[in-house]
This record gives sequence, structure tokens and C-alpha cells, in this order.
Amino acid sequence: MRPYLVDQAATALSQQAQGPEDDLVLTREASAFYLKLSESLLREVPGNLQLATAVTSGFTQYAYAFVAFEADQIESKDAVAAQRLRERAARLYARALRHAMAALE
Repeated sequence: MRPYLVDQAATALSQQAQGPEDDLVLTREASAFYLKLSESLLREVPGNLQLATAVTSGFTQYAYAFVAFEADQIESKDAVAAQRLRERAARLYARALRHAMAALE
């Protein structure tokens, strides 16, 4: 029964991620929790392709919209901090890639 319930929760969570949100600050604040929760569920049900797709796109979007974008914004003021953010974005992109490749397997 547990695998079925986890799979259903994973599917519901991945569908929730597709809804529009007009509050960017709320989106940013909730994104990290959503990604960690989704990633944890994905470990439990690695065959849930809908969730794997949501996790992959979630990490990619988070890296681009919140991390890499911030690096671009602060680069002229603090090049070292911008470089650290770009390195973090690269790690997040790599994480997204790992989830995508696992889903393709």
C-alpha cells in the first residue's frame, strides 16, 4: 500500500508544480522546499516519470531564474560572489541532468 500512496503523492505533487504563480517572491521562497520534497519522493518512486520531469525542470528553472540571474545582477558589484553563484548554478544544472538521465534510463 505504501508504494501506491507514495506514487500517488508524487504524481499529485508534480501536477501541482505546473500551476501558474504570480508572486515571484513566494515562488522563490517555496522552490527550495518543493525541490527537496520532490527529490525525496522521487527516490521512493524512481519510476514516476511525471515527477522526474517536474524535478528536472524545477532544478533547471531554479538555477536559471534565481541563482544565475542573481549572479548576473551582482557581477558588476561583486565578481567573486557572482562567480560563487555561477558555480552553484552549475551544480544545480548538473543535478537536474542527473535526474533527467535517470528518468531516461
